[in-house]
Amino acid sequence: LGLSGAVMVYGRDLPSDQTLTQWKPAEATRIYDRNGTLLYELYGNEKRVVVSGDDISPYLRFATVAIEDQRFYDHYGIDPRGILRAAVRNAQHDNRTEGGSTITQQLAKNVYLSPRRTFDRKIREAMLAIKLEQHYTKDQILTLYLNQVGYGSNAYGAEAASQMYFGKPAKDLTLAEAATLAALPKSPGTLSPYSSTTDRLIARRNTVIKKMVEMHYLPPQEAVLATQQKLAVKPREEKITAPHFVMYVKEKLIEKYGEEMVLNGGLQVTTTLDLSKQQLAEKIANESTAHLSRAGATNMGLVAVEPKTGEILAMLGSKDYFDVAHDGNVNVTISSRPPGSSFKPVVYAGLMEKNGWGPGSTLFDVETDFGDASFPYVPNNYDEKYHGPVSIREALANSYNVPAVKAMSLIGKEDTISLAQRLGITTLTDPNRYGLSLVLGGGDIRLLELAGAYTSFANEGAYSQPVAIRKVVQGDHVLFEHYSEPKPVFRPEVAYEVSSILSDPVARSRVFGTRTPLNIAGHTVAVKTGTTQEYRDAWTVGYTPSLVVGVWVGNNDYHPMKSGSAGAMAAAPLWNTFVSQALAGTPNEDFVAPSGIQIATIDAITGKLPTDITRETRQDLFASWQLPGQVELASFQIYDCNGQVKATKRSYVVTSERPNDPNWEKPVLEWARTHGYPVRHQGDIHEPCPTPSVEVVEVQNPEEAALGGIPAELSPTFVIESTPKPTPEVQVTPTPRPSAEEPTPSPSPTVEPTDNQSRTPSTRTSRRRD
Repeated sequence: LGLSGAVMVYGRDLPSDQTLTQWKPAEATRIYDRNGTLLYELYGNEKRVVVSGDDISPYLRFATVAIEDQRFYDHYGIDPRGILRAAVRNAQHDNRTEGGSTITQQLAKNVYLSPRRTFDRKIREAMLAIKLEQHYTKDQILTLYLNQVGYGSNAYGAEAASQMYFGKPAKDLTLAEAATLAALPKSPGTLSPYSSTTDRLIARRNTVIKKMVEMHYLPPQEAVLATQQKLAVKPREEKITAPHFVMYVKEKLIEKYGEEMVLNGGLQVTTTLDLSKQQLAEKIANESTAHLSRAGATNMGLVAVEPKTGEILAMLGSKDYFDVAHDGNVNVTISSRPPGSSFKPVVYAGLMEKNGWGPGSTLFDVETDFGDASFPYVPNNYDEKYHGPVSIREALANSYNVPAVKAMSLIGKEDTISLAQRLGITTLTDPNRYGLSLVLGGGDIRLLELAGAYTSFANEGAYSQPVAIRKVVQGDHVLFEHYSEPKPVFRPEVAYEVSSILSDPVARSRVFGTRTPLNIAGHTVAVKTGTTQEYRDAWTVGYTPSLVVGVWVGNNDYHPMKSGSAGAMAAAPLWNTFVSQALAGTPNEDFVAPSGIQIATIDAITGKLPTDITRETRQDLFASWQLPGQVELASFQIYDCNGQVKATKRSYVVTSERPNDPNWEKPVLEWARTHGYPVRHQGDIHEPCPTPSVEVVEVQNPEEAALGGIPAELSPTFVIESTPKPTPEVQVTPTPRPSAEEPTPSPSPTVEPTDNQSRTPSTRTSRRRD
């Protein structure tokens, strides 16, 4: 009756049979690269990797039984003989206690019950041990125990402990190593291999080996050799490969599955990381100290993405993750920074989506006020010059600022931001915060997201969102597997045109020169740089059809770099080193033109189709919807001073991109008049008649004559009548200028445009960033 009552009282709170069979221990999440190399383990209070019984060394299984529960294979969960023996020994030794718990009881206590030593808990422990023996075989119970028990240093389970102390799987443990692990659970703290003295651990290890011999698990000769071995464990370390990437993956996992699942759910995570490319990025960072110092920078970031899938191949979040003094743990690839001109390709692509705008279309690079009387905004170029009519190819390749601002104005601020958001850029959320300077880098963007946006250019107009995880498995269940679904954003013709411009070394040579790190020997690579005001940020983002790479250089605290540390000088050399080595040994990949692309001949000044009076033409790419219209023609008469028709001229009219806006039209008309081109509504030309005039020229004055021996009265005086020359007739022959295909090389090998520069005329004293 007493036993029955005890069962009723203490057994009512025990786990159900279903709970016993479904129990799973907390297990670390393991993160691998794309080829199965372990990068890091995530865990909560218990670092554990659950393995099967076959993956645990027989030495460890025998050693555990020998030291913890020699009658393990003979009892049914509890061992009355062991309990009695422990009671006698505890009575004989006043301050020394010995437990009589079996391996099954220890499993029951550690998994299901409180660790507090109370009489009630001991009764429940014994009852639960009997239940476990009814649901599991002895080998299963031993495997569960070896996956659950703590071995110190936050390592739980044989696999985690074996990896931590010996750097090998639990199945490969030697006899001495297995005996060492079996010795630890009694007192993991005092027996730790990392303690100042290890004599106690070695002594207990040898005791384990001795007991294995007594139980006939070992021959004496093998035991002797094992006890003579020195204790050899790995140095304590917190190994983490690709730390910024691993922490990025951790955040994504927690967003999807929650922290408890990630830290204790035993997830097996295969990531997108290409360890060879990651190690290349880290090598470049380690060797970049002198280069960064010359630029006045302390940090860099790099990200590499596969454009067809969006898979992140490398992520270097800082020069040194462990450099606390410079916030090395901050991942600059996902930090918001102003991108400078590296944002321009997005805007130009948006413009070329519209009818009538292609790489050969003309934008006038002339001094233009995009503001109003109260708030003027007059951007200027890096070289403090304006270049007149330039093609979109010239404007983008040489990173001219005025045409870029015009391009964004023609698209519209709201449509530009909407386009950026469709390209995965999440930081541009409030249109009211930005003006036209957004195209020059006036809005903060993440390097990873900008590299993602560039996948649309590399991938025929389809955007691939950057991803870091390929597959997540828990046990035998696949929780997630990445499937690539690129989203079309641009027409293929536009993507190809942007790639054609950014991979054209001749077109960009006017500003960047021909000897520049933007060129990759033997490979066609499209690339764009970016620099922000006061050289606070230097960017370079480039791509092939199979690789997008972005590099940022600067200081985390926004401290300016040295003057001249632009994208082409500070970031491009590091970008070039990575891309050159990443592409080494691979065949060149050209950007393939879609069927809708054609080459058209256009007027070099207006960007329109030429006529019979066109003096200068150029050729460039156009899609069918981009083909320009005919040049506007005008006829006018030239009258002499008597009102007689002297000549009739026929020419085309030069006008701005937005003729109805005086701020745009006026500087273009001034440029046209200055360069001898007719403008809209110029009207006929009347030459003025000459007006006679008399000019008196004295060869020698009287005083000089008196002194020089010539009498003053004989000093000659000449009267000359002059008539002004008639005004010459208007010449419509354009002034000589190089074509887009043959730009004049820059005298300097490399010059990088600085973005957001503006110059206000003397009548306007304000200088601001829109």
